[in-house]
Amino acid sequence: MDLRGVGPFDSDTAADYLSDLYSAEYHQRLGLIEAALRTGADPSEGFLDSHEAVPAIVAAAIVAQFRAAEPGDIPEPLAFLAASGVPPIPDSLIPLAVAALERILAPDSELNELWSATDQYRAWEDTILTLRAALGDDPLGASTK
Repeated sequence: MDLRGVGPFDSDTAADYLSDLYSAEYHQRLGLIEAALRTGADPSEGFLDSHEAVPAIVAAAIVAQFRAAEPGDIPEPLAFLAASGVPPIPDSLIPLAVAALERILAPDSELNELWSATDQYRAWEDTILTLRAALGDDPLGASTK
């Protein structure tokens, strides 16, 4: 695993997923985002491989960034989405993104295992928790609005 940095976009796997989004037609992007979140959130899959967790983190970051009416400062890796367009993010993706992030922090996550073996684990965990907080504190409430 290419653990270059603790940010959601700091790996080759994240870059590959972003490249897939960039290459996709506008109308396909939301489906790719949802698929990454579903894979990351699905506990029936058993052990969560890092190559499945990283796209889920990127997708959760996209949901957090673009669900707001005013997305604010766009991180450089997401600039292409701001320029070429991202479909409106439905509220139904918020609890899915939260579930994916919670599963990524669980003991049955390869990415969590990999980071826990480094001296940057707390910084990585803080990144995931900050992203989780940006999605809201009440994922069930978000799905009922």
